[in-house]
Amino acid sequence: MIYEQQETGTTPHIRFDFEENDYMIQGRSLAENAMEFYGAAIDWLDENLQNRKTTAVLVVKLDYCNTSSYLGLAQVLHKLKELNSGGSSFKVKWVYEEGDEDWLEDGQNFQEAVDLPFEYESFDAPPP
Repeated sequence: MIYEQQETGTTPHIRFDFEENDYMIQGRSLAENAMEFYGAAIDWLDENLQNRKTTAVLVVKLDYCNTSSYLGLAQVLHKLKELNSGGSSFKVKWVYEEGDEDWLEDGQNFQEAVDLPFEYESFDAPPP
């Protein structure tokens, strides 16, 4: 059972793979229709995980996220919280570029808002 959306110029790569226990959102999220874009991922989680228990980490590695996308991402995280209430155990790995304190703070704000376990991992920016 796999849900996958390839990255475009305005949407991130999303891959949710139940069998491989691989959940990730990576890239740039600029979609004006973010609720529709992320809504499809939430629907997949509903259809495929609502009655299954899993332990997994969602890796979030976005290099840009607009306001509309924040709302869509928040809905995904709320869905994981709901699944955790049903017996699953999701946590979030928030990956950010070293020195990007704004994105780190965004992750901390999401963590507080949805009350999911988060871990934070920084990476070095590529040289210019």
